[in-house]
Amino acid sequence: MSTAASAPERSYGEYLSLERDSERKHEWVDGHVLAMAGGTLAHNQLGAQMIVELARLIGDNPCRVFTSDQRVRAREGRFASYADVSVVCGEAILHPEDTVPRGPRGVSRSAIDPRALLSFEP
Repeated sequence: MSTAASAPERSYGEYLSLERDSERKHEWVDGHVLAMAGGTLAHNQLGAQMIVELARLIGDNPCRVFTSDQRVRAREGRFASYADVSVVCGEAILHPEDTVPRGPRGVSRSAIDPRALLSFEP
């Protein structure tokens, strides 16, 4: 995996263009685009268990649980990534700069300010 020190700085628009054309996921951290590692069998199982348990706990609340295919971004700051699990309450607000069409992975627009992000390494 690249480190922020060796990766060139890119705008959010450049990051989105890279995501649109890429077969793998990347995160955008303080202007640097970093390739994300794939999950192991144990990692994927833990993610599935977290999603099931969170959905059970949320019940009839207006919150929804999303998998690692949903990109998330802070409303302010220079960070976008794919958390292992994210929770959005109420209507999902999508980032206004995300106008890049879907690419080979079907990349969606970034959800802004989710209520919870879970990332883990078993």
